[in-house]
Amino acid sequence: MRRINIFIVVVLITAATFAQNEFNDVAYLRDSNMIRKIIAKQLYSNLLKPDISNKKLLEFNFIEKVAKKVIGINIETKSDSIEFKPSFKSTVELGYDIGSGDYGMDRINLNFIEHYQLKQYLSIGMGIGLRYYLDDEAVLVPLFVDVRTSIEREKISPYAAIGFGYSFDASNGFEGVGILIKPSIGVIAKISQESSINFGLGYEIQQMKFHYTNEFSANSNAISIIIGLSF
Repeated sequence: MRRINIFIVVVLITAATFAQNEFNDVAYLRDSNMIRKIIAKQLYSNLLKPDISNKKLLEFNFIEKVAKKVIGINIETKSDSIEFKPSFKSTVELGYDIGSGDYGMDRINLNFIEHYQLKQYLSIGMGIGLRYYLDDEAVLVPLFVDVRTSIEREKISPYAAIGFGYSFDASNGFEGVGILIKPSIGVIAKISQESSINFGLGYEIQQMKFHYTNEFSANSNAISIIIGLSF
C-alpha cells in the first residue's frame, strides 16, 4: 500500500511539472524584433495573426522564422524551409575495370544515366553505356536499369547502387551478348545545390560467349573504379 501511495505522489508531481510548461509561438522578424505571443491562426496563405485580441497581421515576408518555446526546449521551424520534390537528375560516369577471375578482362567503361529521384534517399534510372575491351578491342553497348540509395549528409554522403541490364556487341552488328549486373558503393560529394561528384568501387559481371575448341558461355568479371558527375 505504501508503494502505491509513493507511485501516485510521483505521478502527481510529474503531471504538475508538465502543466507548468507553457508552449508559446515566437515570431522572429527580419528586423531583429520578436513577438512573444501565442499565434492563434494563419490567415490566407501569407499572413499570421499573433493572438486573438491583436488586430495586427504579420506578413510572412517580414518573418525570419517561427519557433515554439518552452523551458529547456526550443523547437524551430523556418518559414522558408524547402520540402523535397521528386525530380530528374542526369549522371555521367567514367571508370576503369580490372579483370577478375578466369575470364575477366580489362575494359574502359562510360555510362550515361537519367535518374528519377523518388525520395531524398532513393532514385531509379535508365542508362546506356560503352565498354571498350582492351585485349579484344571490342566495344559493347549495355542498356540497363540503375537503382541507387544514399544516406543524406550535408557535404559527403555514402551511397549504394546496382545496375541490371543487357549488352550488345557494337563490333559485330549489335549482336546480343548477355546479361550485365553491376553492384557498387561509394560516396557523393556535393559541389552545389544541384550538382555533385561521386567516387565509387563496383564489381561488374558480364555474361558473354567464348570460343576456344568449342563455344561456351561464362561471366567476364571485373573490379570497377568509378568517378561520376550528377547534375
